[in-house]
Amino acid sequence: MLQNDNDFLGILESLAPSREFSHIIQERPSIKKKLRPFHPIKAASLVSGLLTLPALHANTLRLEMLIHLIMSYSSGKKEPMVHHIQLWLNTELGATSFVYLEDPVEDVFISNVITDEGNIRIFEGIWESTDFYLQRMLNIIRTLPDEQSTCQLKREVRGILLLSEEIADRRRLNRFSPGEGNDKGPVSIPSNKDLKSLSKTIIFTSEDLQRLGIVSADIEPFIFDMQFLDKLQEQSLEESDLQRHPIVRDTGKWFVLLPNNISFAVRVHILNWMINHGCQESFDKHLIMEYQKFFQDNPVMGESFPRQSIPVQDFQDKYLMTLAREFDEGRYIQIIAIIDRISGYQQHGFLSFDSEIMDEYNDQIDIHIKEARSHYRKQAGFKQGLTLVVGCGYGRLNGFRAVPETADWMVEFISAPDFQTLAWTSEDSPLFLWKLVNQARHLTKQGLSIANANGLLNLYGWWVDTNYLMMPADVEFGDKPLHMMIPTDSLAEIRRRIRQGWDLHALPLPNGKLVRVRRKDIESYFPDYATQPLYACIDAVSHGQLWEHGLENNLSGGFQRSLGKQDSRVI
Repeated sequence: MLQNDNDFLGILESLAPSREFSHIIQERPSIKKKLRPFHPIKAASLVSGLLTLPALHANTLRLEMLIHLIMSYSSGKKEPMVHHIQLWLNTELGATSFVYLEDPVEDVFISNVITDEGNIRIFEGIWESTDFYLQRMLNIIRTLPDEQSTCQLKREVRGILLLSEEIADRRRLNRFSPGEGNDKGPVSIPSNKDLKSLSKTIIFTSEDLQRLGIVSADIEPFIFDMQFLDKLQEQSLEESDLQRHPIVRDTGKWFVLLPNNISFAVRVHILNWMINHGCQESFDKHLIMEYQKFFQDNPVMGESFPRQSIPVQDFQDKYLMTLAREFDEGRYIQIIAIIDRISGYQQHGFLSFDSEIMDEYNDQIDIHIKEARSHYRKQAGFKQGLTLVVGCGYGRLNGFRAVPETADWMVEFISAPDFQTLAWTSEDSPLFLWKLVNQARHLTKQGLSIANANGLLNLYGWWVDTNYLMMPADVEFGDKPLHMMIPTDSLAEIRRRIRQGWDLHALPLPNGKLVRVRRKDIESYFPDYATQPLYACIDAVSHGQLWEHGLENNLSGGFQRSLGKQDSRVI
């Protein structure tokens, strides 16, 4: 790991503006007075509609903040117009230090999760890989026995996810469609007519719920209690009550005020259910199984780890899982997976952690690296080693510190979803990751200081953007040290290309059973395949078969089983 990454991130954290609502009011006391005459739900729902606009993806934080402020301080009956919202977003919030928390778009606008009923489109917002972690949770609750309480939990999760799918459908947003926007700059608001039209997409009537097969009681856990509006004023844009309960009910209608927080709300609800029902141990067990399968399904350096039992070490509020193998002559890779236990959330929530526990499991990471380094150095022909420390869990913040490296053993940190993105990258050589890390280390030795706030995938994106040079071609080394800050959105295009290229989703077999599919090739030599791609069934591959599915003019074709244990046939 590049040592100066940690120094840089520490500086950024110390300078970060506050997300507390009260701090915004201290900076701009005028906004409180300007919001007061307006009806909280009418005003908030107009802003909420803007959260479904891909062109404003980069302004998600400001939109969320305004919705919270409206709900906290508006108490009148007026309905705002475009010029009011422009004033609040640009003149008021745009003049606070909070606006500097906005970042360029780093992921797609719409993602996808697979449920028992099919595909559900999710508004990504700015939560890190929100679909990836939600999918882990959905896979876990699918294993719960069919009892009254578990069936009710599944109905609740199903209900709010169907609202997300319906909003995306109303907006005609395809899965993995990209976001846009000008972070930190003026927010361009559509006309009053378009504003109201967007707002309607997040509002549901009783007839809407009935058409979707949702019983109103099933989404009750996600409804914000208006009696606690005063309490909201004391909170921050980090795990607020409104983020946990993104729906408001008023005049017989349901308003999804934070469609981009549905994944977070569902994950929090599932975790709380597990805790309240004493299922912590079962949850941890199935989360471990999720990640054991994850590392067996995703190739590293061109090859997946063998399907065998992976040892797990229980440590404080984490589990440590270690895998290692030779991937090239004399070169070894070690994976240290850090899996969050549910107790971490129970004690510290999503966005904080115990620094003492962090130090202890980081010590364990260091021990595992030293043991691997000592063992493989003794192997004949040993050249180099690389450790990837992979943060696994359900989307909770984790803390890692820099680990001392040696000339023959490098260390990098990466999240599980970014690990998957790199694993699915169609580079010509499986050694591309090795080359990337080696080149970054070489440049550091030459006196280049690299500031990279978004991790290994972001470094890879920058590497690709610079035609694998890592630094602009016109930069020359000299006597003075060089400093390079990598843009935080270098990973955005990689994520978009991989997500859209593989297009992971579910399709039904003729018997109605849903199976996971993804495109056979992220890029094809044949132009016609761009509009008529072939999809392979992931679930069949794990059983030694290959089922193909062709899409022609966006119409579903039939599955064809080929290259399997039986003769090719249409099923």
